[in-house]
Amino acid sequence: MKIKNLGSDIADGKSMTVVLNQLDKANCSKAPLNTEDKVKRAEEMIANSQNMKPDAVPYTASGKDISKGNTNVNTEFVANVFNTKHGLELDPEDLPDFAGLGCFDETGSREEQAFRYWINSLELEDTDLVDNLYGACSDGKILLRVCDKIKPGCVDWPATVGFKDKGSKIPSVRNPFDVAANCNQAFLACEKVIGKPLHGLNGIDIQNCDLGGDAKAVKIQRKNLLAMVWQLVRQHALQILGNKSEADVLAWANE
Repeated sequence: MKIKNLGSDIADGKSMTVVLNQLDKANCSKAPLNTEDKVKRAEEMIANSQNMKPDAVPYTASGKDISKGNTNVNTEFVANVFNTKHGLELDPEDLPDFAGLGCFDETGSREEQAFRYWINSLELEDTDLVDNLYGACSDGKILLRVCDKIKPGCVDWPATVGFKDKGSKIPSVRNPFDVAANCNQAFLACEKVIGKPLHGLNGIDIQNCDLGGDAKAVKIQRKNLLAMVWQLVRQHALQILGNKSEADVLAWANE
């Protein structure tokens, strides 16, 4: 059974009965599949979710609610199942090494890890997997690729350095001034993607994000880069949702 939406497609309780059984075979049987009445079957499926170990799925809807096929109600139920037990656990030994680049390295702050994984998920052209957000972004090249991926055409490629495939006038980076040029272009591209000026920030914040120094200096350097990348992540998420605004998302969540 293929699921195309989280409303009507799971209203009969069959799909979620199978999902719960996959997540916890010992406590969530497939018995509800033998029940003819749709509402009763959904009730039995919810009862199964209450038996899940080590934690029960938070009770948010009745079988009657599920059977109506309301997208918001059923999505909330699925989200609660996922949050309770998603079944995505992997043995660290089973994770691919990706040539030792350590893309699954758990060091760094949660923000750094999340943004690093996000960049790797974009599958950027001519770019190695990012194993250190700050080191990778400090020359501006990664951010230029990211911006172009999210909003093609936002980068002034002839003004960049070292992008032969994109038409850079200067074929390779020769000195710190060329690095600064790329960082400045990356900053301008970020503003175009976000659609508004980033007051208090500029290209030098990208170039200096991995300078090091005392704890206070490092915190400031990294905070500025994280602020920029967060805005790119936010814009990309809204784009995936269909170029929605935050107001659209809030209105949908409050329905």
